Amino acid sequence: MNIRPVIRTSMVVAAVAVLIASVAACDPVPPRAGPSSAVASVTETVPDTDMSPVTVTRTVSQTTAPQHNNPTASQPTPSATDLSRYYGQWDGHGRGMTLNPDGSATVSLASGAANVEKWTATWGAHGHGIVVTLQTMTSRTGEPLGQEPGESWTGSLEPSPEDGVTILHMPGFTDWCSTKYGRSVACGA
Repeated sequence: MNIRPVIRTSMVVAAVAVLIASVAACDPVPPRAGPSSAVASVTETVPDTDMSPVTVTRTVSQTTAPQHNNPTASQPTPSATDLSRYYGQWDGHGRGMTLNPDGSATVSLASGAANVEKWTATWGAHGHGIVVTLQTMTSRTGEPLGQEPGESWTGSLEPSPEDGVTILHMPGFTDWCSTKYGRSVACGA
């Protein structure tokens, strides 16, 4: 039996297997959710002088591990409201409010020159903004303004539609300005 053709065929089969494995490793197609594999089948007939032709079949396979997206893996979460952007004095025509870093606040509301109420309040994050809740009226001059303990206003920092200055917008209540952002016509005289 002449083994030279068999060795040559084995070397060709091995070379083809290495080539297929290299191509599979460099495949630019993104991985699929299920298993993938590259399979090559090479069939050659090796003549033998003593016997009838012999068929040699080699199958080379390479299976890659499945790639899965893990939906439970930790992903960045949207940052919470940066409360430091709200600290300090806010005011407008006939009103003032101080938001302290400890969550306490003072609120002064007026209607005209004669009707003024001063309140203690609490405040904190709410959605993409804040909520301010009146606690105790500490003083009142003139007629009551209609606010009650426990009354809350939600708001967020937004550009004023009138002039683009950042204001603390409290829908259904009022707008507030801070010297850290500048004066806006939205806050009144």
